[in-house]
Amino acid sequence: RGRSGGNNGNGIDGDNGWERCVAILDEMHSRSIVPGVKLYNSILSSAVRSRNRNRHRGLDAAASLLKTMRNRNVKPDVVTYNVLMSAMAPTDRWRDALKLMDAINREPGVDPDVITYTAAMRAYGRGGQVDKALSLLRVVKDKGVRTDAYLYTSAIDACAKGGRWRKALDLLDEMRAEGVHPNAVTYGAAVSACGNGGRWRRALELLDQMREQDIPITAVAYNAAISALAKAAKRAKGGGRTRSPSSDSDEEEAADDDGDLYLRALDLLRIMKDEGIAPDAYTYTGAMSACGSEGRWRESLDLMEEMRGPGGCGANGIAYTAAIAACGRSGQWERALSLFDDMKVDGLRPDRVAYNALMTALRLADRADKAYEIWDEMRSSGSSSVSPDIITVTDIIGALDRSSSSSSGEGDVVVEEGGGG
Repeated sequence: RGRSGGNNGNGIDGDNGWERCVAILDEMHSRSIVPGVKLYNSILSSAVRSRNRNRHRGLDAAASLLKTMRNRNVKPDVVTYNVLMSAMAPTDRWRDALKLMDAINREPGVDPDVITYTAAMRAYGRGGQVDKALSLLRVVKDKGVRTDAYLYTSAIDACAKGGRWRKALDLLDEMRAEGVHPNAVTYGAAVSACGNGGRWRRALELLDQMREQDIPITAVAYNAAISALAKAAKRAKGGGRTRSPSSDSDEEEAADDDGDLYLRALDLLRIMKDEGIAPDAYTYTGAMSACGSEGRWRESLDLMEEMRGPGGCGANGIAYTAAIAACGRSGQWERALSLFDDMKVDGLRPDRVAYNALMTALRLADRADKAYEIWDEMRSSGSSSVSPDIITVTDIIGALDRSSSSSSGEGDVVVEEGGGG
């Protein structure tokens, strides 16, 4: 039995295997032959695994098969629910997973187990409902259900998604105290929690703990640590700290030692390569952002060339935007504009974030003429993903206000309803 509760190696996987099995079930029903729940569970497991090829189709078919079971008086068991919930929880069907959790609590003779609770907590995390995920963890412990690394990892991941990095670290300590050993995925979730909170020291400490325990460090964990460095660099550059009412804060993460964070990010990138872990777009984007926040535009461009070069992972729109922003913050507006054009040549359509990064670069460089051209291009695009927002308006007004020559009438900026234009 796999961790989701399904059966592995049942011989019915494949593009059409589970569909053929459903047809056989229908024929059995027409002949008044009643298959057991184990056969249904095997087919359900196969259907949800097909989601990598056609996710929604497989999940829809599995949910439909559950209804068929009930209509044919085949009683679902905990494995049935676990298979479906585990498949739905990390997707946009997370609400359906929670509905199944309600259903299992009403199903006579079916008791949720640690796999069920893990799936429900993943669903809460996917939906950003951190407090409900943590409440469910308390329910599990109050009921005396034996906890495991998967359960705690789901709780820590929910904290990561909800900006609760401190609680994530508390849970890491708690599971160790209970004799539950964190695995690579657990640590990756904890590093992500620290990364999302910009807590770079804590993130690096966790990486050190993984090395000490010979736990493989994944690309996800490295990316989260680099992201933490990038966020700290941006915060230090801005000279302030934003605090969300729903997130943790820690005054120990003072800015007095936040210099040269880009070097730490580049060092992590080097270590990844030395360990044979291929950096992806997230790795490079985080490192470029750290470089850009500290005015290291040349290093950002070097990373961009590495992405685009032979053996590179290829530059996406987010990477281009990070490079444009890095150049813009350093007064390199011409390079920012060149990157913007290269982005289009590479077949990538700039979104509003990319446009705004370029607009900021032009404002900082006092290039009101170019800024107005970009403004006009955004307004005439006809795309809702490109239409100007408050950031765009602020930049164009700032650019025109700083311009020494506004007699041509370029200052008559009109913001139309919806920004379309």
